[in-house]
Amino acid sequence: MNKCILVTSHLNNDKKIDSAKSLLTYLSDKGMPIILIGNHKIPYEFQSMCSWVIYGDENPHFNRYYIPQSSIWLNRYGKTLKLNVKVIDHGFAHLLLMYRGFRFAHTLGFDYVYHLNYDIEFLEDGWGILNNMIGYNNNVVKSWQDEHLGYETNLFCFNLNELIPCFDEYLSSYPMNQQTCEVYFKSMITNRKIKHDVFTDNIYNSNCSASNHRLYIDNIEFEAFRYDEEGVIILMFNKPHNINSFHDINGVDYELEKTEKENVYIIKLIRDIQYLYDNKYVFSYDDLENCYVEV
Repeated sequence: MNKCILVTSHLNNDKKIDSAKSLLTYLSDKGMPIILIGNHKIPYEFQSMCSWVIYGDENPHFNRYYIPQSSIWLNRYGKTLKLNVKVIDHGFAHLLLMYRGFRFAHTLGFDYVYHLNYDIEFLEDGWGILNNMIGYNNNVVKSWQDEHLGYETNLFCFNLNELIPCFDEYLSSYPMNQQTCEVYFKSMITNRKIKHDVFTDNIYNSNCSASNHRLYIDNIEFEAFRYDEEGVIILMFNKPHNINSFHDINGVDYELEKTEKENVYIIKLIRDIQYLYDNKYVFSYDDLENCYVEV
């Protein structure tokens, strides 16, 4: 079998770029050609770290969305609001991106692929464990949450002669409001009746998220959503922090206002500015997705 590594990426912030660089550095001594494909600008320095680098502006998340099952309750504006987030479905865009990469790899003569998302960080001996599971070119996937629910799309190893026809047949039928691409990915493989092995061992960490609404300031992670109806941005941090405000390029500060929910804040929404922290770009209006409200 002629093997290669395919790394898929969406490098729209510094955190993701750093994660991709770390992965490419890790893979540099693995003795296999590396294909890096992305639907966001790829740094020039990555070209020398890969055998092939592909950028495509195809990112078909528009008009595709899912509604997360979790909700946020906030007592604001004299009423209790249930804020359900209508989030762009990045799962389909990711599956399509890897499909383009599989086809490119196949034209180069490769027939077996290690697919890795850009933010994979292998644990000690993780690479060796993965290769032991592959054995002699077995198809290998990792269970997602529960083997009966889905398969992870961040990492899997597959025979391209079996995988590409599977994507040919099922990818175009990916449904609207598909809450997780992992569930659909599993259904594609099982419906096609492709022989494969499933593992549950934790062999890597994931440093980032593909979701645009998940943002980072140093090691602090938070989610940000527009609430256009009230002209605010809702910020949900994953832990306590010392961030009190953002500022624009003119030095105007925009204070964070606490809510009754721990680590949840609101900030004034202004369409035509960039929100900075410590003079570094964090987000702007166009980066964020809008909430809708049930009273």
